Amino acid sequence: MSVQATTILYKGRDQTGETKYGYLAQSDRYGHENSHDLQDTGFYEQIQSVKLFDSSVQDVCQLFFTGDQYDNVYQSWYALKGRGLLNITGNWGPVRSYMLVATSRDGENELRLSYRDLFFQQWINMIDEMKGDSIRRDVDPVLTWEMFPTDPRYQSLDPKLTYLKVHQDLMALVPSPYTDYHIWMEYWIYLYPSGTGVRAHVPQYGWYVDGGALHDNVRDRFVWRVRDGAATLENKVNEKLAQFDGIAPNGVHDVYYLPGRVLKPPTHTGFTDGNVTTSDITIIATAQ
Repeated sequence: MSVQATTILYKGRDQTGETKYGYLAQSDRYGHENSHDLQDTGFYEQIQSVKLFDSSVQDVCQLFFTGDQYDNVYQSWYALKGRGLLNITGNWGPVRSYMLVATSRDGENELRLSYRDLFFQQWINMIDEMKGDSIRRDVDPVLTWEMFPTDPRYQSLDPKLTYLKVHQDLMALVPSPYTDYHIWMEYWIYLYPSGTGVRAHVPQYGWYVDGGALHDNVRDRFVWRVRDGAATLENKVNEKLAQFDGIAPNGVHDVYYLPGRVLKPPTHTGFTDGNVTTSDITIIATAQ
């Protein structure tokens, strides 16, 4: 294996104590370990400092997450190409998963887009149209990602792939004396290169209905909307993405993600961002 980036994880502060190595192979976009991986090696919630080595051909982003599956609160640190190694001792809370991402590779041109900017209003319009008069939307959607999913409930998701995700809480209206039912729907969106642009597929949906006397009634008038909404969402997303057809005359060859709003590559080595993975996701399409 040809290694393009290396991180050394330490259990002690200031690069001391027991160590664990992480790598980014030459052909890989991501290197990652979730909570199960870290538990198996005794590093779950134990990472106190890091030594991140730079690369000669790409910037390297080190991401730490307080969530078990690359989610919740995160911090991002960059070792820019050719700038030397980076010693990190952070106050990032318990690290339950981490990721290395190869960005700004030599020879690649990147188009960076905000998931929220692209799809937020489109989703609002779509959900308000499809929910009907018997369902009420009180809150905005949650737009995030699902990286290398492992939930066995969702058989259509590939644990080797990465997805965008939208979650929407709703209320189903029911007659008095019953109180309205909390329900939700969610979809996973897979983006992939397609000729000179990017296209989307919606491989999986999920739903929930509160328990109670009217559960089955609410479920029966809700679930079909979720099921049919998958195809509608896929069409809507592809209509939006079609605006960018032709961005890469020689073809788009990769699509990858970063948490947060990173519409321009960082210009300095070190800490760059800290937020939650529901704040925004940056979609990056690359071409030669």
